[in-house]
Amino acid sequence: MANIDTVLYDNLYVDDPPTIMRASQVNGTLHRAFCLIAGTGQAIGSVIRFCKPPKGARLSSLSRLLTEAMGAGCTIALGTGITGAGVASVPAKFHAAIDVSGISKTELDLFAGVDYVWDGKTDLIGTVAGAVLANGKSVALEAVYALDS
Repeated sequence: MANIDTVLYDNLYVDDPPTIMRASQVNGTLHRAFCLIAGTGQAIGSVIRFCKPPKGARLSSLSRLLTEAMGAGCTIALGTGITGAGVASVPAKFHAAIDVSGISKTELDLFAGVDYVWDGKTDLIGTVAGAVLANGKSVALEAVYALDS
């Protein structure tokens, strides 16, 4: 019986091999944290602490930021906060300056933080820039992360 699902790849090569995730990074269970910040009117430079993923968690590219229209010039960067151990924050580790002036749904850019494993003490934060977020509007983060099984 013929295998009809076969695809033939020929002469495939790359000069620099791609970074491949380790087996432990793709196995495990997926978890979801939904963090809603409702109508706060955050000022420029404000830090929004969305959630604190558990120790060993690795964010998935399924994670996304959801916002209502926040007004002209508003941006939010997503990164890591200061830990209890005094490790410096990296405010744009996962995504720099997401334009939230209109209704938006933005997936996280995990290429910058693909190997980041949470220590259980660090917050997933958003940093407001550009303009004050509109009052009466909501910002939500859907954080999807894997934990080793």
